[in-house]
Amino acid sequence: MAQLLHRILTKAQLSAFEVELLHGITAPQAGCLQAIVLQGPLNHVELGRIVQLSTSTLTSILNRLEAKGLVTRIRSKHNGRRILVAATTLGMSWDRPRHHSDQDEQERAFAELGPPERHGIISALERLAAIFKA
Repeated sequence: MAQLLHRILTKAQLSAFEVELLHGITAPQAGCLQAIVLQGPLNHVELGRIVQLSTSTLTSILNRLEAKGLVTRIRSKHNGRRILVAATTLGMSWDRPRHHSDQDEQERAFAELGPPERHGIISALERLAAIFKA
C-alpha cells in the first residue's frame, strides 16, 4: 500500500513540477488563473472557495500572477469597495497546462467506474485524509 501511495503522490508532484517548468507558473497559480479565466472576475473570497485556498495564501499567488501580467485587480462597478481579480489579455491567452488534460482524462475514467467502485475509492480516500489529518 505504501508503494501505491508513493506512486500516486509522485505522479501528482511531477504534474505540478511539469506545469511550472513548461508554463512558468506553479500549479496553485495555474489553478487560480484557470478559475479566473473560466469564471470571469472574482473577489478573493469567491476565488478562495473555488480553488480551496485561504485568502492570505491567495494574496501572494495573485501578487505573482499580477507581476507576470496575467491578472489585474479592478474595482467592482456595483460596489467600489469590492476588489475583483480579472485575467488580462495575456492571462486569457494563457495555454491551459497539459496536466489539466490528464486530470480531465482521470475524471472521465473515474466516472466510467460503477457506483460501488467509486464509493469504495472515495471512502478509502476519506479515511486516508482523516489519518493524515488533511
